[in-house]
Amino acid sequence: MRFTETVAYCLLSVLIRGIGLIPVRTRDYLSTQIARIWFNADKRHRLLTIQNLTMVFDKKSPREIHELARDVFKQWVLVLFEIGWGFTLDKRNFSKYADIYGWQHVMTAAKK
Repeated sequence: MRFTETVAYCLLSVLIRGIGLIPVRTRDYLSTQIARIWFNADKRHRLLTIQNLTMVFDKKSPREIHELARDVFKQWVLVLFEIGWGFTLDKRNFSKYADIYGWQHVMTAAKK
């Protein structure tokens, strides 16, 4: 990797891991605000989202479609926060958030 790519990778890695340290309530507030700004600023994607939702939910009112479209934008922002949060998980706290069934099968297969 070139120097600039290495620096960009390191900065992006620190940013994503830093995002993961943001508390859940703050994350929810920030995602709402960022999504609101993004929804209002990005006319092209806003209209495309509304058009797609209108095709899928043809019985919903324009107001309901508009609210759904705003929620779509918020979910995309939450994904960014959750990716960062995923990097904070380790062996000690992973089981607090996830249940793994059949792990013994994985360990048996790994031994072969």
